[in-house]
Amino acid sequence: MANAFPGPAPIVGRAHILPTDSVSSRVLAKQGDIAHEKARFLVAFADAERRYATILSSTHNPKLAATLRFHAAILGDPELRGAIETAITDHSRSAADAIDAAFETAAASVGAHGGYLGARADDVREVRDRVMDKLLGKLAKTRKIRFREPTVVVCERLTVDCLTRFDAKNVVAVLCAAGGINSHAAIALAAEDIPLSIDPYLHAVVRDGEIIAVDIARPDRPAPSGATGKIVLPDGTGITVAPLVNSLADTQRPGFSDFAGIGLVRTEFAILAAGTFPSIEEQYRNYLRIADAMKGKHVCFRLYDIEPDKPVYTGSRSYGARFLVGHPGILEDQLTALLMTGVGRSVDILVPMVESADDLTEIVRRFSICRSRVAELDPNREADVRLGAMIETRRAADRFAMFSGIAFVSIGSNDLAADLFGQTRTETGFDPHRFTDPAFLGLLAGIVDIAREKGIEVSLCGAAADFPDAVLAAARLGITRFAPSVQAAYAVYPRLSQHRAGGN
Repeated sequence: MANAFPGPAPIVGRAHILPTDSVSSRVLAKQGDIAHEKARFLVAFADAERRYATILSSTHNPKLAATLRFHAAILGDPELRGAIETAITDHSRSAADAIDAAFETAAASVGAHGGYLGARADDVREVRDRVMDKLLGKLAKTRKIRFREPTVVVCERLTVDCLTRFDAKNVVAVLCAAGGINSHAAIALAAEDIPLSIDPYLHAVVRDGEIIAVDIARPDRPAPSGATGKIVLPDGTGITVAPLVNSLADTQRPGFSDFAGIGLVRTEFAILAAGTFPSIEEQYRNYLRIADAMKGKHVCFRLYDIEPDKPVYTGSRSYGARFLVGHPGILEDQLTALLMTGVGRSVDILVPMVESADDLTEIVRRFSICRSRVAELDPNREADVRLGAMIETRRAADRFAMFSGIAFVSIGSNDLAADLFGQTRTETGFDPHRFTDPAFLGLLAGIVDIAREKGIEVSLCGAAADFPDAVLAAARLGITRFAPSVQAAYAVYPRLSQHRAGGN
């Protein structure tokens, strides 16, 4: 049984993980002509309205029906529609970008009220997600799930859309990582007499089909987060925790701002669906939202990490730093947008998959050129941005001593272990004990020694940063900054202060 809670009568059932079907990134579509983008926006709204009407006709839950009508009313708001149309026609923004920006402005305005009214910001964002799903063709039609035994439905965040996807019979509780008990979805769930548990710990470690015990959210007790940016290990070593994220949504979990910052933002996730690269202005708006969400804390953005398993740029066989050097326009656009984001904020830029000192030298040169251009825009405020490199192969580790012009390095454990042991990344991911193998730790030790000579910082990311034994071993080598997955940052790191090597 996974993480049974102390206390009276926890609710027990078999976990059923409800996969999310919503897109994770927002600015995905390339700008077309104004008439085309306007038509796409109107069709997406009409499709979303029809979907709400269809679901409403089949629900018997009066609270859920009221919420669905509320969501449909948001779609009909003339001010919201007007803001989207203006953004498209007057400012030449894509339908996706215009919709995202208008909804986010509306959600922020509602959320500023706080309390019950402020909780309606979640409704605004959920309607935005449904429209974006329709716009991008991401919403799959699925049958309503029915359960034959006591079941705990598990989802990332409780939404009205989640409630429409399963029959309430035999559902004994819903477990989610984030959300609020005052949300309309939570109120509709309560109308079915189904308890809600909000617990990022359990959510991060639960496996589909196992029996779990859950504690229930109460209005007088905030949901636990466990997020912390500093951990003291059993041997007294202090380490810093800054999770790896894919999108702004990852930063919206309870307590996320308690981390030391963001250890790595995978910027390529914003372009995977469309297979195209946004403009400087679009990138800047997207990066700015993520940086500002951390309220002054440190954020590290990785440049587009184009690899064979991430088919973004059709026709190119190069990857990582080599791809960026071969596409200077794409590189300089992103460097410029990130340097603009770094004006008045604590921002790092990370170069992916560096294997050649010459490639890194060229990127450092273009980084300097773009920094000068951004400085000309506002001579009184300089971007406080550092440049770093990722070491992800034995070739890079061997040539690290020749790297220059960088302030830090990040060790990408997945690719490094795969390269070292002749495996694919997937195979390495299923064998975390490779990260405590003497050969792997010896490679890490060599990187740390060179970094000390150069006087630069070393961090560890990838699956090794999620594996407690590997974290302890890396810390003993002198690595004290870690960029784990968001799930591990919540579920693994709060327990590291009591962890013993070889334990769980």
